[in-house]
Amino acid sequence: MTYRIGLAGCGWIAPYQLDGWKLVPGVEVVAVCDRDLSRARALAEQSGIQWSGQDAVHMMEDCSLDIIDIATTPESHKDIALAALERGLHVVCQKPLSTGIRDAEEMIEYACGRGLVLYVNEMLRFCPWFRKIRELLYSGAIGRPVFARLFSRVAGFVEVGPERVMSFGFREYFKAQPRAIVLEETIHYLDVLRYLFGEPGSIYAVTENVSPALRGEDLATAVLKFPGLTAVIEDSWSAHGPARSGAEIEGREGAALLTHAKVLEYYSGRSGRLEKTWDFSQQPWPQQRPLVFAALFADFLNLVASGGDGVAQARDNLRTLRLTLAAYESAASGAEIGL
Repeated sequence: MTYRIGLAGCGWIAPYQLDGWKLVPGVEVVAVCDRDLSRARALAEQSGIQWSGQDAVHMMEDCSLDIIDIATTPESHKDIALAALERGLHVVCQKPLSTGIRDAEEMIEYACGRGLVLYVNEMLRFCPWFRKIRELLYSGAIGRPVFARLFSRVAGFVEVGPERVMSFGFREYFKAQPRAIVLEETIHYLDVLRYLFGEPGSIYAVTENVSPALRGEDLATAVLKFPGLTAVIEDSWSAHGPARSGAEIEGREGAALLTHAKVLEYYSGRSGRLEKTWDFSQQPWPQQRPLVFAALFADFLNLVASGGDGVAQARDNLRTLRLTLAAYESAASGAEIGL
């Protein structure tokens, strides 16, 4: 069987998702839609897809779909997902599933009641470097973890150089949103921390708006407390200088350090030296992204094919959404939020 897929939303991430689908056997993306019809037509032509349109419901009814891939803005996720589920389609939906817990729960309940798969496209768990870090943790190589730091700092929405270049300036959607980096990017790192360490007991977050181009926050710092472990997230779209990112995981018996170039190093406290290196730098992130999407889509399709609990992953991801909204609550109140 070949699953027929329609992609709703043709923004900057859509080409990477289409490239990811191309790597998965047994599927075909047959249609795309976007409220900007010219954008939908351009992506369809670029990708060799025959059907393009402006309306997701029209796409569902016109194209005999099995699956809809939702890559639209978060506030539209619920309506599109419910329309798809009503028509018997399985749904994979970009994070966040919704901007509110009640709407997300309603989507999950609706899918569950119809025996369909609802899956949240939360991709960083499928990055090979985070998978390797998890292996190290579960193997006991660094001992009991005591500290973790995930960070990303880029000059995304600040003007740089004589030409006043703003590298994320093309992402027009974010500029008017009251919530920005935490809902778009920090949410990824919150999910990775859950993937690595389980559920935190509390979160304390501080956010700032630096760029006048944005309405919402472009600088976020969060401290999460797990049993015996403190984790820190530093996330910025307003950091001058070279882009830098990575991860530092310290344990009682060693450390795992991930560089911006995606080189992972394992240091042993027992030997006192660097024991092993995994180099994921051969492909830059734009080339890695479709591979990560392909791994995620394969996991989604396993659920579709198995007939198992089609909302288990969405239920789990609901905890990431709760954590994200708790970060906003903490930033607004100045208080540590218990979970």
